[in-house]
Amino acid sequence: RNSRFAAYVYTIFSSPRSQAEAIWKQVTGWGWQGPAFRKRIEEMRSGLSVPTDYTKFHIGLERLGQCLGAEVIRSTKDGAPDVVWIYQDHCYTIEVKSGTSLSKKYVLQAKGHVDWVRAQRPELRDVFIQPLIVSPEHALDTLARPHIKGLNFVSVADIAQYAQTVAAEIQEIRTQFAGKEYGAVHEQLKVAIRQAKMDGRAVEELLSTPLS
Repeated sequence: RNSRFAAYVYTIFSSPRSQAEAIWKQVTGWGWQGPAFRKRIEEMRSGLSVPTDYTKFHIGLERLGQCLGAEVIRSTKDGAPDVVWIYQDHCYTIEVKSGTSLSKKYVLQAKGHVDWVRAQRPELRDVFIQPLIVSPEHALDTLARPHIKGLNFVSVADIAQYAQTVAAEIQEIRTQFAGKEYGAVHEQLKVAIRQAKMDGRAVEELLSTPLS
């Protein structure tokens, strides 16, 4: 029974239907023509190339999430995640660290973001929330190790490389579907998103490595 339920949840999340509509609306907001779209893509690419500049890096993560069809929260409030990506049935909280060693404080801070999201967005109480740390390395302080269960990790290099791919692919999607109506091309768009490895499965693969 549990396996069937898990498969059902995964099918909903991995389906690019609602994600495709979100990506379509994002490109529409940035413009099918003109420089605004290119500016947002450059913010993503350049921001994720400078992890020591927290503001630019967080903006880069915000833009990447938007390119992937997520609702994005980027808060500067104390105790908040640096960035949150929200999908229909899945959510990622992201804590960015520039150092090469993760302390107990950092680990507990990142895990605590799940509660922050549930407090801020009570309508997400039944949505699975995956806390993440993004940093150059994932060396752990001894005191941190007992607390890492449930926390995932993605390296700065991997997320920056993925963003470069997404930048090229979403620009191709923009060119391919410019001037068309969503209702007429949404099935083609879903296929394009899968082929570009921007769908839910690809996002999950990028962010599914447990911190160890």
